[in-house]
Amino acid sequence: MAAFATILSSLATSFLLLILISPSKAALDSHHYDQTCPQAEKIILETVLNASMHDPKVPAHFLRMFFHDCFVRVRCDASILLDSTPGNQAEKDGPPNVSVRSFYVIDDAKAKLEMA
Repeated sequence: MAAFATILSSLATSFLLLILISPSKAALDSHHYDQTCPQAEKIILETVLNASMHDPKVPAHFLRMFFHDCFVRVRCDASILLDSTPGNQAEKDGPPNVSVRSFYVIDDAKAKLEMA
């Protein structure tokens, strides 16, 4: 009975701590680049649509890329987009990700955004 009371007390304490800890105020904002790069969405959309017209598998490749990025460490941090360096093999070049394609579309969109 004492063990049950201890477990119940621990659960209650944990629950109260979760309630008392303020939730994060961070949020995604679809208008984040409206002031700094108003053409961002248009540039990205045109780049992806253009690539998709030439290779209809691009959307599927993006979905696979997203899955691989989120699956590796159970977080979606875009680390799959990083390039390898002489002293460090990047996630994108690792054995589980050799089948991931269409990095060129993201590189192209990035280059266009940097020119805008």
